[in-house]
Amino acid sequence: LGLSRHTAKARANPRCRVAAMPGAPAPSGAAAHGAKSPVQFPLDVPVFPLQPVGVFQPGSTRSLHLYEAHFVSMVEEALSTPHKLMCTAVLEPYMGGDDQTSGLGSYKGGQNQVLSCACLVKVLEARPYPGGYLVRIRGEARVGISELLQMAPYMRVRVHNLPDQMPHPANLPQLESRVAELDSVMR
Repeated sequence: LGLSRHTAKARANPRCRVAAMPGAPAPSGAAAHGAKSPVQFPLDVPVFPLQPVGVFQPGSTRSLHLYEAHFVSMVEEALSTPHKLMCTAVLEPYMGGDDQTSGLGSYKGGQNQVLSCACLVKVLEARPYPGGYLVRIRGEARVGISELLQMAPYMRVRVHNLPDQMPHPANLPQLESRVAELDSVMR
């Protein structure tokens, strides 16, 4: 299971209410407010697998219609905890080869699967809906997956904080040039 690839903006996200790993700087400003009891890593949470196009990022929100029995159970478990957290991660087949191909924070395990691009999410709201739940979730923090704890009835993983790394100052001009180029293409 895995990691998310985000910019440094995600680390400064004022919506992130998750405490850093021991020894890492604590959230400040708006990020330090609003959490009744900060979450401590490592954390064991259920994981909702996504397709590669469904990568979830800190600060983003999404509504999901969950109707399969194992996903309904997963949401009910998240709702029964004080923090109401679970994890999203991209689930892909493991193709073998270099360990670097799946990225920092990725986890290879299960039936030749890789979980990557993981995001800790909070269940904001869950309403009964025909055949399941209509669930609103918000991304809270990038996380890496260090262990697959269970496969059934739904996957459960152990996650750790995955802070963003700032680029080296010598690489900033090249990065700024690439951002400008992308900006011109997107116009």
